[in-house]
Amino acid sequence: MQFQDGIAALRKLGLGEPEARIYAALAELGPSTAERLAQFTGIHRRTVYDAVSLLSSNGLVAPAFLEGKKRFMTTGSAALLSWVEENKALAQEFVAMQEKKKTGQLPKPVVRVFVGKQALKTVWWEKLEEGKPIYWYAGAMQGARGIMKDFYPIWRARRVRKNVPVKMIFVDVPEVYDFIKDERFFEGRSIPAERYSDSPWWLYGDKMAIVFWREEPLAIVIQDAELARTYRHFFEVAWKDAKPRVKNR
Repeated sequence: MQFQDGIAALRKLGLGEPEARIYAALAELGPSTAERLAQFTGIHRRTVYDAVSLLSSNGLVAPAFLEGKKRFMTTGSAALLSWVEENKALAQEFVAMQEKKKTGQLPKPVVRVFVGKQALKTVWWEKLEEGKPIYWYAGAMQGARGIMKDFYPIWRARRVRKNVPVKMIFVDVPEVYDFIKDERFFEGRSIPAERYSDSPWWLYGDKMAIVFWREEPLAIVIQDAELARTYRHFFEVAWKDAKPRVKNR
């Protein structure tokens, strides 16, 4: 499948012409500036920004700050597949084609910003795409119990099907314990309620996500193996001091 065929497939999936061209270009080029996208696609720079904005609002594209310069990048196959769940066959065809392309290694660290509920879903799906243990620290399940309460059961069911384990250090309040006590593939330990934070963090693979739960939720995802390793060590130290509460397999 060539570049133009990729655009056609994305149009069938429901993207408009500019959005399909920009998404296909990002999949072809990797992280790119608006100027590079305009040059590659022949689309006016203003239209590039409009298309990127629409793709970002659907969680399909995110800004990435690489070497001090703002670029844009796709958010991966999990985001695309979740967005077009009813059209999996077409989505998988496009994703398979893109995975064969050689776009080189991304410089590290990579910093991406996700704003809004739809964009936050991309981060949740990405955690499962890694297929590795997930670590949550110092939260009160604000998103799962509140902002994302309709989405969380869907995500949790898929996590269980994929056998992705979670270790969580949570603030010691009854409503959190009641919420998580029946989780599967899950271990939870508590810390005093006074250590509650409005900005908990998650670790998965070589990524760390700092989450700000507010009316318009925000997540900053940093991809860097050394940073992830450092915070995983911090998590394990804190885990030893936390109170065992839940262990479900």
